[in-house]
Amino acid sequence: MSYRRRKPPDQVSGNPFISLHPERELKRDAMRHSPRNTIQACVPDCSNHEKNTVDVNYEQRRSNQIFVGLTNTGNDCCVNALLQTFFMMPEYKNILSRCQQQGVLKENDNHIPYHLDKVFQDLQNTTQRTVTPEKFIQCLMLNHITVTIQLDAEEIFRSLFSLLQDQLKKTEFIRDINNLHIITTEEYTKCLQCLQECKQVGYMLTIPLSLCNPSSGELYMCVKKSLDAFFEPQILEGGNKCYCDQCGKKTKTMQGSRVLSPPQILCLQLKRFDLATNLGKAVKSYNFMAFPDRLNLDNFNKEHHRQMDTYNLLSVIVHIGSTSFGHYYAYIRRFPEMDWYCFRDEYVTKATWKDVTTTFGSSPSSSCGLNRFQMGETAYLLFYKRIN
Repeated sequence: MSYRRRKPPDQVSGNPFISLHPERELKRDAMRHSPRNTIQACVPDCSNHEKNTVDVNYEQRRSNQIFVGLTNTGNDCCVNALLQTFFMMPEYKNILSRCQQQGVLKENDNHIPYHLDKVFQDLQNTTQRTVTPEKFIQCLMLNHITVTIQLDAEEIFRSLFSLLQDQLKKTEFIRDINNLHIITTEEYTKCLQCLQECKQVGYMLTIPLSLCNPSSGELYMCVKKSLDAFFEPQILEGGNKCYCDQCGKKTKTMQGSRVLSPPQILCLQLKRFDLATNLGKAVKSYNFMAFPDRLNLDNFNKEHHRQMDTYNLLSVIVHIGSTSFGHYYAYIRRFPEMDWYCFRDEYVTKATWKDVTTTFGSSPSSSCGLNRFQMGETAYLLFYKRIN
């Protein structure tokens, strides 16, 4: 068995992040060409009528704002949620500050690091209750990220990160950017006849987690079980056997992966959108998926005997609605105080862990209110911050 070695992520053209399992990548490809790409990121006229459609308490939130909000200029609630998440990560601000000191930031209309830093400065220094990300949105458009075509949060996060890589790749800061989010893995196949094992290094930006077992349909119910299933080795047999160079034939093979180097900020994607082949369209799953306040990556690097990596939940990007309409907002934790806030475009309010848990989804034992389930208010992206 032999492999072609992958390039480091800052040298890969196109999408540098490859799924750990081929069949899962095929599912993602199907989704990228499915009607999901037409899912609306916001309700129509989100910036003007959102309070009437999504949040009946919007007016009451006006007098309870703590941090600065971001104006929704159209269908950019998804971008706003990501920008507020990045702003609450000191790692981003530290990198951009050093970029500024080294003269790396370019005052160009299409330079993402420069305009990201400008948004951060506005959020930090303004005396107003809101700032507008209009220049940043224009910068995205110049870099061929058209927010108006309703890309989803994971896709915009992936595109933003790729642009940061591309525009900082010739600087000393590319390693810092990569270390923020990239998960370095060791993927392996092992011939179960001669026990020869082949390994290769892989890179990921997000870990896509299924809400249920694809074979049995059984719900995982929690992120930990879904993570275990994602990294569980698979046995390839029958028509899926791999060719073994040493045996000179196709043999029964074990395929799996291990985490070699975890990121500073771990991003988990809950796969709530999928292509229903029987319906010929994308659908959203509202199934229950609990996620912990603290996450231990203790089962994914046993071969290398590394210290267990522990993460605290930093941000939860929430999707409201279905595949036909929707809106994004974020629950974000402030470090080191460890208190939660709800960032909903222009309005930012204090929140609690109980508020965050209402985005787990629906189940017979769920504590979610019926009105929240009816609105489809479910967690979509989880950002965890490493604490050791």
